[in-house]
Amino acid sequence: MFPGEFFFGLTLTETLAMLGFAVSVAMAIIKSRVPDEHAIWMLGTVFFGFMPAFLRLSMFPVFAFGIEMSTTAAFSILVPIFVAMILYVGYRTEKLTHPMIIASSTVTVLMISTTYVGGIEWYQELVTGLMKPMIPWPDVD
Repeated sequence: MFPGEFFFGLTLTETLAMLGFAVSVAMAIIKSRVPDEHAIWMLGTVFFGFMPAFLRLSMFPVFAFGIEMSTTAAFSILVPIFVAMILYVGYRTEKLTHPMIIASSTVTVLMISTTYVGGIEWYQELVTGLMKPMIPWPDVD
């Protein structure tokens, strides 16, 4: 159902989301004495943590109703919705240009290219070299 390129690309986008989550937690701790800054960084943990789950939800029509849809098409529908949510929160908190809002929006937009990035041969070789000792992926020698 999913092309192999999707899973290779997922390693990049999921890694970026995990790094964003870690940075948001660290910055929330650092900024714990400044309530407004602490709050916006804590929102970053929500965005970066919820991002992968939300995009997996985009594949719900495929599994629930048997709708034929590529992963890129599904992501192209839900990524703008998620980015709009992030930008709305930035607007409502009057921190639209805050580094967390910009970073989480950027990483979310990059998720549209999950299958494309996963199809790049040198990237596949890099991921295979890093992960092969740990994960027995099918069709990867």
